[in-house]
Parts: sequence; structure tokens; C-alpha cells
Amino acid sequence: MDREQYNSEFVNAAAEGNASLVAHYLRAVDQSSVDNALIQAAEKGHVDCVQKLIRLTTNAAQWLALQKAIVTNEHECVKELIPFCPPSGPEWRPLNLAAAAGSVECLTLLIEAQPMSNMQIPLRAAAVLGHAKCVKLLLSYALPLADGAKLFVDTLLENKIECLNLLIPHCDLQECHAYLLQNHPGTENEQHLQSVIAQWQRDTLTAALTDYTPSSFSPPRKI
Repeated sequence: MDREQYNSEFVNAAAEGNASLVAHYLRAVDQSSVDNALIQAAEKGHVDCVQKLIRLTTNAAQWLALQKAIVTNEHECVKELIPFCPPSGPEWRPLNLAAAAGSVECLTLLIEAQPMSNMQIPLRAAAVLGHAKCVKLLLSYALPLADGAKLFVDTLLENKIECLNLLIPHCDLQECHAYLLQNHPGTENEQHLQSVIAQWQRDTLTAALTDYTPSSFSPPRKI
């Protein structure tokens, strides 16, 4: 087997999650093949292979592997990679990527690693793309909202109703209405806004009535 084929077999073993074969080939392959193997293993969720390879790879490969694992929501691999890709500032790109991909398990791990990050950018990505679970998680860290009216209207225009329902309690609806009229005028958009708010109010009232149990109620006694 020539060197090129050897490297190819090694990368394929990592992509298939064959940790024992990865270990067998490891000492005789090129650095670029080790890097590529890590990326392939992380993307496909082969955490055993990631653990064997991660300390032998370049930092560039580690960052790319983290991004690939986030997009495919391979949260066990993300957990292994986070210590090798530490946050460098308040706007940590992996957070934005996880929110945009809707990878809520990965997003949870990334927030735990960097709870002081700017959550406004990932929140916007999650909302306009309709990832309600990510929006619900991020709202715990992103309040008060920065430019909430724009966020709400952008989400409205994408018709992401579940995300809108999560945002409504945290937005000034008069400001949202004014922003919509100023930046996206039109009867159809305004009617859509009113419809969304009205439906949210109905749903909220229905939920409140369903949960209501009078504490002092007792049925009348028969005479």
C-alpha cells in the first residue's frame, strides 16, 4: 500500500468510526490526514475517534471540526472539542453557528462554556430561522433585548410564529408596530402583525383558564 492510499484508508477509518483501525494507522500518516480524520470523525459523531485524534491535530483543524460537529448536532464531539477552541471574546462564532443550525444540545454546551458571550446575535439567528427551542434557551441570557422591535419584525416577516410567541412578552408591541410601519409599510404586513398578536392573546388566555383552579371553591351543600 503506497503512502497516499495509507492516508486515505486512515481518513476513511475515522469517518466510519473505526477507532481501532485509526489507532493502527496513526503513527504512519501525514499531519494533513490526521487533521482531515478529526474533521470527518467529528462531523459524523464518532467521539472515540475524536478523543484519539484531537491532541495530535492543528488548532485550525480543531476549529473546523467543532464547526462541523455543531452543524450536525453531534454534541458529544462538541463537548470534547470545546476545551481546544476556547472563546476569544464576547462574540463567539460557534454560538452563532449553533443557533443558526438549530443545534440546541450543542448550544447548551457552548453557553455553559461561555455564559458571558453576547447572546443577541445567536438569538437573532435562531429567531429568524425558526429554531424555537434555541430562542427559548437564549432568552434566559439575552434579556433585556437589544433592538427588540427589529428582532420581532424580522421574525414576523419570516413568519416564524412559534418564535414570535416566545418574543412577544419581552417586546414593546407599540414599538414593534411603529418599526413595521416605518420600515415595512403595507396593509398585509400590518394585518399579519395584528393577527399574530391576537392569536397569542387568545392562546395565553386559554392557557390561563386551563391552569386556573380556584383555591377556595367548594360545591354547594345539598339542603
